[in-house]
Amino acid sequence: MKNKVFLLRNLILVGIAIAVLASVFFFREKQINKTTDTWSFEFEKVSDKLAFLSEYLIMHSKVIDTEYHIVYFDNSTGIIIPAPSDWDIRVALKVKEEDIHLWLDRFTEVLAEEINLSWWDVLVSYNIVFDDANAKYYKREGSFSYLVIFPDENVILKAVSTMSYNVSWSG
Repeated sequence: MKNKVFLLRNLILVGIAIAVLASVFFFREKQINKTTDTWSFEFEKVSDKLAFLSEYLIMHSKVIDTEYHIVYFDNSTGIIIPAPSDWDIRVALKVKEEDIHLWLDRFTEVLAEEINLSWWDVLVSYNIVFDDANAKYYKREGSFSYLVIFPDENVILKAVSTMSYNVSWSG
């Protein structure tokens, strides 16, 4: 009798485990994969560029214009175990002068020599221009997040990444 109860209990537990696994594979809500390698020049309208960018970057203020390159690997849709996503986002933003400070949260000013601006060359645009003369450089500690502010033009260059690429002169 004890063996029958033991067997029945184990069969019920196995059945429950199978039902849970089946629901994970067959009944879970289908997630949209956000993986992309997108350049802003792929969009004709500024509004379309901004709409796409806002899917990948928190917009701390209204943005007048933007140029960007977004590389995003969405690892959250793993079959069994989702993983953290990876991204490399480089963006040039034209904002209102009074909104620049809104982008500086948790960033610390660093010396110009600490950030190599050559990695922004791919974002050259006739719509967003800036002069290095009065630029201010920022880094978020403990991350690969950088800002360069051009206050005379109200332009912000921002890089945020989970990948360790070299944007600093010091390595």
